[in-house]
Amino acid sequence: MPTILAARLLLLAAVTLLVASCSGKGSDVIDPQSGDRNEMAVVAVESSGGDDLTRYNEANQTSTPGEYSAVNGAPLGKPIDAVFEANERLYLHHRSLGEITVLELKTRKLIATITGFPNGAAGALCGMAFSNVSQAWGICYGSNNLYLIDAVNHSIARTIPLPGNPTAVGTVKNKVFVGMVMPDGTAKIAVLSSNGGEYPIEHLLDMPTAPIYIFGNPDGQQMVVLTSGNPGTDPTIPDDDVHPELHYILLSTMAVDGVVSIEVPSLDQYIGKEPNFAARTKDYLLYIATPIGISLAETAGRGVYPLWLAGDFRVLGADYYSSMVYVYDPASGTLRRLLADATEYAPLSPGGVVRAVQFVNANSVQ
Repeated sequence: MPTILAARLLLLAAVTLLVASCSGKGSDVIDPQSGDRNEMAVVAVESSGGDDLTRYNEANQTSTPGEYSAVNGAPLGKPIDAVFEANERLYLHHRSLGEITVLELKTRKLIATITGFPNGAAGALCGMAFSNVSQAWGICYGSNNLYLIDAVNHSIARTIPLPGNPTAVGTVKNKVFVGMVMPDGTAKIAVLSSNGGEYPIEHLLDMPTAPIYIFGNPDGQQMVVLTSGNPGTDPTIPDDDVHPELHYILLSTMAVDGVVSIEVPSLDQYIGKEPNFAARTKDYLLYIATPIGISLAETAGRGVYPLWLAGDFRVLGADYYSSMVYVYDPASGTLRRLLADATEYAPLSPGGVVRAVQFVNANSVQ
């Protein structure tokens, strides 16, 4: 079981009740050996033979390593820095190459490679979001642009200049939110419409520190922005840090409606990195890997549990529908499997360093 502060047990019980009420089918705390769970995760694993994908099926407790190589008849031959899923497709990011590999989710067969993104000193991929089946958006830290991706023809359709260095991207309805660090060191959110054709910046919102994770709350009324905080005047003193925060932006007014501080050290190490450190679910839960452990935010009531799971973690993934989470533990080299109420099951042995975790719909996979 994870280390949980006794003072937070009542708060965790509240999370369990929230998950049960939002899912409509109870908290889903089931022995996975019964075969009643149906989560499935695609895990990017780094090993001596090169990066590949391992698929884990909760329903039958099976692990299928080397999926890319087995399905496509040859190794991928590229580092996998992030895995995104949308519209029955998997998108594998390769920061050092400025490329995105597109796979069919059902079979994991190679469909295409999207090229032309900056790499090296020119910038590196650090996020991706989707507006619809044909529109995706990519950002590269170090390149002051938003990339409109044709998700049907698998190409960069347009490069949209930004006034700052992009750090996060998220979409809701027909809006695109891009977090940026500005040339003067301040932070802002640019808001654009995905259906305008010209894509001018419609709103520019101030943020206290760099936005590092942006997503739409399941209610469809708010955008949630996680800001990094900063190390303060003395980076060796944790108590001197400016804490990360959650900012709630009302879509009706494009104004910040509330701010919640997360009492953990700064997350500035994630600025310009792929968002493998956080995952949200339809039950209004947000898992965040921090320097002291996993924080759990409940974005309906705007509550935060700073130390839900103690430890040094950097990579996690959560099932959007059940709120189950996989957390990579570098100390043991295992993937820890937990439910939102902190029930923990036996860990998985991925066979290498885990780079990213993406849960997928098991019914879409063969």
